[in-house]
This record gives sequence, C-alpha cells and structure tokens, in this order.
Amino acid sequence: MELPAEAKLRLQEEVERLREELSGEIEVKKVLQCAGRGGGGGQVESALSPPLLPFKVQMLLAEIAVVEDEIERLETKIYEMKLDVYRQKQENRERRQRQRKFNPNRIRNKDSEILSTPLGDFPRKIR
Repeated sequence: MELPAEAKLRLQEEVERLREELSGEIEVKKVLQCAGRGGGGGQVESALSPPLLPFKVQMLLAEIAVVEDEIERLETKIYEMKLDVYRQKQENRERRQRQRKFNPNRIRNKDSEILSTPLGDFPRKIR
C-alpha cells in the first residue's frame, strides 16, 4: 500500500524536523555535561545563544556561574584566613621561644598559661 504523495511529504518533513530537534538536544546535552564538569567555557558561552538553549536554562546556567564564582572567592578567602592564623601561631611560638631564651624565670604550666616566678613571690597568672 502506497501513501499519497501529500502524506508522504508531510512524514518526510516531520522526520527532518525531528532529526534537527534531536541534533539540537544532543548539542544541549553536550553543553550541559561540559558545564557540569566545570570546563569548556567557550562551548558553554556559545551554547547560551538564544536558539540553542531555552531561556530558563540560560538563566539557571548564568546563576550557577555566579554562585560558582562566589564559592571560589569564599574558598580563597578561607585559605587566606587559615594562612594568616598559621602565620600568627608561628609568630607567637617564635615570640614565646625568644621570651624564654631572654627570661629564664618564666615557665609554662599545663594550661599553656605563662606563670611568673620572681624571687620571694608565689606563682601568679599573667594575662
């Protein structure tokens, strides 16, 4: 049984439209996978052009990029703060070592508080 020419033409057009749609969906999948891995910035940016991704998806990807940038900024800030704390601890350690070297009358108790032991006085806490 043979289809009428008009029906056959409509089916061919539908097949072609579906092929184009599938091709676009495959491209969107590639872009989203690339964006999910955090790479391929150029490919992601080119995919954000209006014909390839729906507007809502473009907006979500843009929001994700902003959040990722903020996370990276905060992680950098945390690293810098930890480094500052480490340096301060090192400086304090060195300062205490210098103090002990120059003042042998100073000792440390189990709570790491410095006690002074001048002659004739009982130990007292210094803060």
